[in-house]
Amino acid sequence: GEQDLLFSSDDTDVVVVKGNGTGGANWVLTGLAVGAGEANVTVSFSYKDYLKDYTDPTSSHVVKVEKSFKVVVNENKELQSFSIKKIGDLVFGEESIVVVSPSPSSAEFDVTKVSLVIKSDLGLSDDWTGTYTVTESADGQLNFSIKPLVPGAVKVMVYYDGELKSNEESRDVAVRLDLASGWQWRTLNYGSIESASMNDAFGGNSLIEVRSQSELLYNDSQIGYFGGLAENGLSQDMCYKIKMSNEVNSYLLENGSLIQGTEYGLNKGWTWLPNPYLYERSLSNLTGASSGDMIVSKGDGFAQFDGEAWEGSLTTLTPGEGYLYRTASEGGLISFANEFDLAPVTEDAGNARVRSLARRMDSRPWQYDASQWSDNMSMVAVADNIDGLADYSIGAYVNGECRGEGIVSGGRLFITVHGKVGEQVLPFSALAVKDNLFMEEHPG
Repeated sequence: GEQDLLFSSDDTDVVVVKGNGTGGANWVLTGLAVGAGEANVTVSFSYKDYLKDYTDPTSSHVVKVEKSFKVVVNENKELQSFSIKKIGDLVFGEESIVVVSPSPSSAEFDVTKVSLVIKSDLGLSDDWTGTYTVTESADGQLNFSIKPLVPGAVKVMVYYDGELKSNEESRDVAVRLDLASGWQWRTLNYGSIESASMNDAFGGNSLIEVRSQSELLYNDSQIGYFGGLAENGLSQDMCYKIKMSNEVNSYLLENGSLIQGTEYGLNKGWTWLPNPYLYERSLSNLTGASSGDMIVSKGDGFAQFDGEAWEGSLTTLTPGEGYLYRTASEGGLISFANEFDLAPVTEDAGNARVRSLARRMDSRPWQYDASQWSDNMSMVAVADNIDGLADYSIGAYVNGECRGEGIVSGGRLFITVHGKVGEQVLPFSALAVKDNLFMEEHPG
């Protein structure tokens, strides 16, 4: 006959049940343990038996059956897995927090054996896999403070005692575009800026001008951005001279490519040379230079190749910066060693910040602001009227204003002067240096 079923729990924080119904010959009863403790589970079953009291016309013919039993749920403290609950924006070289929880939440484990791993999808060597330990543990959650070693597509995973204990979370690591006030020579070493994104990347009216070796972009107060670069955008693998009215650092370069070793064709004369590196790298990683070749930076001096090595005030290629390269050779090539065959600079992962080009050196007499000019003049000189040349610092002046300085390297003076075409550099001054103090001046 007609049948009714009721399945209940008196503590749903311990056991949750399903399976109530009416009619039918079979039921599926489900009980789910959701917490530690005890709960009384009751099954009530009623049906009509028309053979019962069939001679009594007032009988309901209902038969009731009720059974109760106690369920004891014990707390499981054996670690099963970890789940990644939260990942902040991943930006190359910047700190982000990843929040991880154990399953079950009551699991007992050794927090020192938990590690978070970030691995590039490009299959780079283990040197480029970031491994991080717990920085904070509270309320069943583990916090990791991370700095991704490479941009691009990565997998985020949690290991316990060397064993994978989580799903692989796919994420993309971006690179922040930092632009200083004034002129700077820049390379987009990851990602490009499309025409439609110019306003976001350059902070609207903060951009004044962009130059490549063959195209221009101007920002007009009436018509906005115009010029070849405004139409075509800025490419990842180019050197640009950029002038800003103020600092901008909110734009993230995404969906770029990691350059794994590359070479660039050189013009006879000057070539605007991009720098594909993500970390500071020695000039010794450049190959293909000819004797007499010169590489010039905006604010870190320059170097000249003597046939065997680079000599000068510039020793390091800075990520995010661009360079000017001069050669007398026809159709030469300059090659950059594959960065991913080199060791990552983990102590300052992603040193992608462009340092301010404003020079404010209170402890030195050479005070000048290189960012006020788009161009440099580089000079190699010999001073034969100063004894102990290596003990001197050289300052260069234009119309009585300090515009640059030089250092002594290999017995020669490497002097960088900031200004514009046609200006005359005069005079030079040399100051003797002893214990980092300037002792004696030799006007030139």
